[in-house]
Amino acid sequence: VLPSWLRPIPYRAPPDVVLPNLRVLLLQVVPDQTDSDALWHIALAQLALGDFTSAVQSFENAVRRAPAERRVQLCQDAGSVCYQNGTHAGAVRLYRAALTAGENPVAAGNLAWILATSRDDTVRDGAEALALAQRLPAGELTTLSALAAAEAETGHFTDAATTITRAIELIRRTRNTAGEAQFAERLAAYRAGKPWRK
Repeated sequence: VLPSWLRPIPYRAPPDVVLPNLRVLLLQVVPDQTDSDALWHIALAQLALGDFTSAVQSFENAVRRAPAERRVQLCQDAGSVCYQNGTHAGAVRLYRAALTAGENPVAAGNLAWILATSRDDTVRDGAEALALAQRLPAGELTTLSALAAAEAETGHFTDAATTITRAIELIRRTRNTAGEAQFAERLAAYRAGKPWRK
């Protein structure tokens, strides 16, 4: 239990350091830190230590203690952090919490993507992913990406290939071709009758 004026700094021991039960905790003194900020940083440290369940709970507590106008954005940010750390179930929980406040295309799109592509069988739900993706703003790259993944996850591979082709065409029209190779990989997978896994 840390006082609110101490902030844990996320730290992971280098992979070549193998010491049983080694847990390193670095702390920074932050006198004006709010309870919400303190819990947020505890969650980040818990993620670094691999304590994913506690991290998600700390994120949720941080959101509850934040001002009402910040809660949706914090849920969304926490969902993204969890996803980047491979905690897909936690990300799904936090994105769903963001959606309880109303329409949120970013949270809905991210949630649809995870539900369609997660390597975790207990997280994936193609039907829910498809329902979410179909309500997203049409014609946007993130929408097309999530929709194609959801179509593939539900076995509609021809539709998925058509949708991802539209995404590739959009990339080419905007001349921002940085992600084109990755979209082409997805197209090949969908044409081969394979869902995308991330």
